[in-house]
Amino acid sequence: MGYFTTAVDLKKDGLFLAGEPDDGNSQYDGRAYEWLTIVERALLSGGQFGPSTVVPYDWLWARAWPRGAIQLSQPINGDHKLTATFTMGSRSVTAQILPDGTSLAGYRIQEDTTPARHLVTVSQNDVPNNVTYITLSEPWTGRTKSVTSWMAYPDTYELPTDFIRGTSPLFIMAFPASGFPYTIDVIDPPDLERYYPQTYPMAAGRTQSGLPVVAARVTETKLRFSHYLYTPDTPYPVQIEFEYIRRPDVLAEGAIPMVPIQHRRILSYGLAYLILADKDDSSATPVWQQFQAQWKAMMDEYRRGLRRMSSRWGVVQPSRVTQAWGPPLWTTGGLPVWSW
Repeated sequence: MGYFTTAVDLKKDGLFLAGEPDDGNSQYDGRAYEWLTIVERALLSGGQFGPSTVVPYDWLWARAWPRGAIQLSQPINGDHKLTATFTMGSRSVTAQILPDGTSLAGYRIQEDTTPARHLVTVSQNDVPNNVTYITLSEPWTGRTKSVTSWMAYPDTYELPTDFIRGTSPLFIMAFPASGFPYTIDVIDPPDLERYYPQTYPMAAGRTQSGLPVVAARVTETKLRFSHYLYTPDTPYPVQIEFEYIRRPDVLAEGAIPMVPIQHRRILSYGLAYLILADKDDSSATPVWQQFQAQWKAMMDEYRRGLRRMSSRWGVVQPSRVTQAWGPPLWTTGGLPVWSW
């Protein structure tokens, strides 16, 4: 079996455990890789698998490396040199031509005297006429005007295509931060809009600092930040990084599964169980028990690693902001309750 190195080794092992030929003549040969992928992804996402449920863990082997990164970009026309013409009640906007290759699709328009941050659906450069045609998602709610006091900034940023879930806050590398990263928490979209509405501050519609302080996942694949990046004194992109669990690729003959080799046979057990369950074979139950035993061994190893490699495991930690505890409080039953 090649010590279960590649998916073909696991496929042959799973067919063998299910009593099926591994020479290509099994009726399950064509679905084996699909089912192996289902098993591997179930280990990450959990849910019903067999007669029980699989509890997902943030396995070390499933964490993306390099970790995720997003580069925040400065707004278009941040220097207020390009003139744009807005017409009340119209979705069409014209502007002096934008830099080559620039598209404003997915951007929002910020104009000093208009509260609404209109979303752009399409933009197209007309090079011969030195014009960019912009289409808004909704009609312009401000007055008809031709002004330079407008900017366009990205409404959202894309998460990695293999993103399942995050395992850390966002770490922003930008000044002012004494040159060190600081964290951005991901909160719910309603809270983001409540504390940092699109028109904040209300008087001018511009953010105060130009650097985000929190973010929210607005769809499965998109992040919105509390502030759009706008730092005229340092007009450069800002990098944000984060840890996340990545989605495994679909397994094929030469593919190497993400599961570490010492636990990789759990995929064989899962494949064999699915085959036996499909055949309504009574031997599916003991194979399922083997799957559970391998899963428990992998879980125990994961937990032991967390405990033995960190003095912080299972210990009440102080506030991340103050790095200090408040006075300890006690319940009527004598249990400690920490405050900070």
